[in-house]
Amino acid sequence: GYGIQAFNPYLVYECLNDMIHEGMLPGVSYHDAVKAYNKAIYKGVVKVMAKMGISTIKSYCGAQIFEAVGLGQELIDKYFTWTPSRIGGIGLDEIVQEAEQQHAKAFPKFPLNGRTLEVHGQYQYRAGGELHLFNPKTIHLLQKAVRSNDYAAFKEYTRLIDDQSEQMATLRGLMELKLAPEPIPIKEVEPVEAIVKRFKTGAMSYGSISKEAHETLAIAMNRLGGKSNTGEVRRAIFPMPMEIRVTARSSRWLQGGSG
Repeated sequence: GYGIQAFNPYLVYECLNDMIHEGMLPGVSYHDAVKAYNKAIYKGVVKVMAKMGISTIKSYCGAQIFEAVGLGQELIDKYFTWTPSRIGGIGLDEIVQEAEQQHAKAFPKFPLNGRTLEVHGQYQYRAGGELHLFNPKTIHLLQKAVRSNDYAAFKEYTRLIDDQSEQMATLRGLMELKLAPEPIPIKEVEPVEAIVKRFKTGAMSYGSISKEAHETLAIAMNRLGGKSNTGEVRRAIFPMPMEIRVTARSSRWLQGGSG
């Protein structure tokens, strides 16, 4: 998104070499370690790029198709010029401080737990790590509510997702509702049936979620009067003849794609 077309992970290669000399990769040569890493990183990059749509790579290079969250304007202006950063945030001083803290954890003066670094769970849930709204407890409650039609379990699930008074997990959790001085008369409030018609699902490609999940989303939106999207690949699993087939599983938006 910012113009990079190649990278040289020299630090990773140096780490692999050091790990081999320290005996942390027994039976693995430096050549095999680098080869395995290159294969893994290549597959990861290609997988991510495959999810970016139907455009060519060149259309993404330098396109700045990002919005920054938590970065201060001074940092943005110097290093990510013209990138939107609506809420502001940290600068270089804070980044340096965090880097020093992480380095101190990796190389403590008095090692406590051997050579294994802590896994804080920024990306994948880890017990005792960073809070994830979708964690084993909330997922269990959602599955229980759906499978057994348990409304009490569903309310507990929504409470855990919505209530961020103790642990902040989203920007929304940092905000408070500004209540009107006087309650709005209920007659002036739209009925639920009108509100849900504006509900929409995202364009999730088949593979990122299952066929059953796609169908369930379509059925739900059709019952509510909202709109669901086929995604780029779902049409392949629901081939349509010349006339448009409309069923309870049909999406009101058909996303086009090349291939």
